[in-house]
Amino acid sequence: TCPSGYPLSTPSSDFADVGGGAVRHLPTGLIWKRCAEGQDWNGSTCTGAAAGYTWQQAFQRADAVNAGAVGTWNAGQTDWRVPNVNELKSIVESGCLGPAINAVEFPAAPGSFFWSGSPYADSSGDAWYIGFNHGGGGWTERRVVFHVRLVRAGQYFYHFNAAAAAAAAAAAVEFYYSGSNHYFVSADRSEVALVDSGAVGQWVRTGQEFSVEGSASENAPASVCRFYCHTCTPGTHFYTLNPEECAWLKTLPDWRFEGGAFYARQPIDGSCVSGAPVHRLYNKNLSGAPNHRYTTCANIRDVMVAHGWAYEGIAMCVHSTSADCSVDASAGGRTYPAAP
Repeated sequence: TCPSGYPLSTPSSDFADVGGGAVRHLPTGLIWKRCAEGQDWNGSTCTGAAAGYTWQQAFQRADAVNAGAVGTWNAGQTDWRVPNVNELKSIVESGCLGPAINAVEFPAAPGSFFWSGSPYADSSGDAWYIGFNHGGGGWTERRVVFHVRLVRAGQYFYHFNAAAAAAAAAAAVEFYYSGSNHYFVSADRSEVALVDSGAVGQWVRTGQEFSVEGSASENAPASVCRFYCHTCTPGTHFYTLNPEECAWLKTLPDWRFEGGAFYARQPIDGSCVSGAPVHRLYNKNLSGAPNHRYTTCANIRDVMVAHGWAYEGIAMCVHSTSADCSVDASAGGRTYPAAP
């Protein structure tokens, strides 16, 4: 129930129907199944009873859905996953109880407990859950049976904290997701750990990274703007050190400014006076959504261009790179020839 007079935290204006029994949450860019696992979508509502799963079974259920197993439905998509706890929190409706969720976008939703994909750090036998009876959360033993709601898309980890990220920045680590052929880079240690855990999907390290600064310095005087496209499917991040480009993107409704990611130096006349150049490459929407790759390796730049990506020049200058430019772990150990 939703008592009158209470503001809604997840109004229907925050959602867009994408068909097939799924909705996109516009503030995060995440696409959710409207029905809990075990229920069926009949075109207008969810029917049947939500099933129960242990934490391990929740991941097995996601695999079965993606494989199109009998008794499942995947709306033609194969990248459904168990949401991390912060993603699950993002659809809690604080203005309603029993269930604490938007009942228009998620009809016939049980007001009960749902597993997240986030393990509890202090106990290897526990994991986080969210209770949609009142919207609170906690952790419990993984053998407990709860409901499951699957999510997909989005390069949005609902975890990035610009101030904390900048303070802890040391290396920008690159990840790759084969399902969308997208790249992502983060210098936020907490976010890197979250992505490494697998809680936000099957992102894998490429083996590429470069050194960055967590605060302004003589070698890195400018803050790098970080944006997220919440209307793109899949979602995507973008980084720029160009103040005009940063200001322009802030005016576009599709792009959410997330803050300063780390510090670096602007190139002068298209080159770096000192340090390592970070090359920016654009996928030209080859996957149906924009994505950029940032690399200090000239040979990787050349290979990406050969594969149809557009080279957009040097985006920023950083101290150094600790990457092995000859190997990309995300591509099964694919080797890159040296740049001419």
